[in-house]
Amino acid sequence: MADDPISRPADQAAEELPAVTSCHGALLRVNGVLKHRWHCLHSELRYQPLPAMKVIEACICLHNVARTLGLPDPDSDYEDEDGDEPQGQNNQRA
Repeated sequence: MADDPISRPADQAAEELPAVTSCHGALLRVNGVLKHRWHCLHSELRYQPLPAMKVIEACICLHNVARTLGLPDPDSDYEDEDGDEPQGQNNQRA
């Protein structure tokens, strides 16, 4: 029954599910890092799909430039009253 075309897609989908789940998790993390740095990505981009894609691409490129230059995340570039960086802030990268 392994050659049954009806049951084959379900078997194949079950084999691919861990890869899809892992990829989905990675995309959610990247989305969170980008939203953390770029406020314009927090809400709905009120553009047509092509201009919205260009805004997202620009955010990704600028984020990568900031990573290359070693710039801190926006929330971690201030100091508290003692002159120390806030606890629990780390420089996440996409």
